[in-house]
Amino acid sequence: SYRGAGRPEACYVVERLLGEGGMGRVCQVVDAHGRRFALKTLRPGPAASERAKRLRARFAREAELGARLSHPGIQAVYRADLEGERPYLVVELLGGGTLAERLDERGPLPLEETLAIGLALTRALRHAHGRGVVHRDLKPENVLLRRPGEPVLVDFGLAVSLSADTLHLTRSGEILGTPA
Repeated sequence: SYRGAGRPEACYVVERLLGEGGMGRVCQVVDAHGRRFALKTLRPGPAASERAKRLRARFAREAELGARLSHPGIQAVYRADLEGERPYLVVELLGGGTLAERLDERGPLPLEETLAIGLALTRALRHAHGRGVVHRDLKPENVLLRRPGEPVLVDFGLAVSLSADTLHLTRSGEILGTPA
């Protein structure tokens, strides 16, 4: 279970693992009121390493930028605990799978669904860009579906704020995102 600094309302019990990625893992959790969320955690590792420091800084950036955005096409960030040994984010639980999974299972989308997803993602990106946030890792794996034609943009771990100095999170020549 995960606890927020002395706050009983911030206690989460892990129900199941939803997925793992380059930065960490995502689990389905339930809080003391029976509400379900997704909980993102960083991969454990030596906290003093330069890589771990960069990952923690990016995780904090994801929390800050995600909390700045409020749009039905962007996964909501509800809570962040970045101070402890096991930093975590509590985000909206979306159970429809990823766009990548949908494409793998059924192949190319029908034209109408493609247009609906493209338009919805454009609206979500317009909202983010209007608040100075650039995602930088838009790919089918970072698009969850509530239902067909209703995508939600997730994973702002590589996002940058155009209104803040973020150069220290990216080294010159460093490859970010998913080149493929």
